[in-house]
Amino acid sequence: MSHTGRSYTAPPPAYSQVPSSEPSSSRDPHVGEEWDVPEDFKVGVNVSDCDVSIRMAFVRKVYSILFAQLFMSTVVAGIMMYNDSVKYWVQTNGWALLLSTISTFILLIAVLWKRLSHPLNLQLLAAFTLSESYCVGTVVTYYDTEIVLQALILTTGIFVGLTLFTMQSKYDFSGMFPYSGFDLAYGII
Repeated sequence: MSHTGRSYTAPPPAYSQVPSSEPSSSRDPHVGEEWDVPEDFKVGVNVSDCDVSIRMAFVRKVYSILFAQLFMSTVVAGIMMYNDSVKYWVQTNGWALLLSTISTFILLIAVLWKRLSHPLNLQLLAAFTLSESYCVGTVVTYYDTEIVLQALILTTGIFVGLTLFTMQSKYDFSGMFPYSGFDLAYGII
């Protein structure tokens, strides 16, 4: 290789002179003012590839959010099922169920769209949960109380058991993902 004889008249810029508003690489597209991503995870890295302590913290966070959603659904459904005036209003105003169903889908899309904008994503998730709770509560008003309570007790028992096992577990289930679809299909049948 030959040298062309180019000479530069100025030294290269220092690293501190590079503008920080531009994305640092093609792997980091979520840099800028629109994305409010905390620095605890790198964008593009799966939780299953992280350290065990990070995976366990993630699982605890997911189960905490799921518990809050189930609790809200239970409270709303309980109010609709046991308060006769609320039950009558829910059963005579079908438009509210239609509005709640449509808003559930709209909020689901909004949660997906703003999934990296904290705390807006949690506010949208709370609104989605409230809307979904209304749908569940409306359906519950049409069924016998004993059947609903049996389903609630079974669901709560399974959820609490899985949560307690997950919170203390040292087992790594990330390799069992291919079998989960078969297990789900077997459980449904």
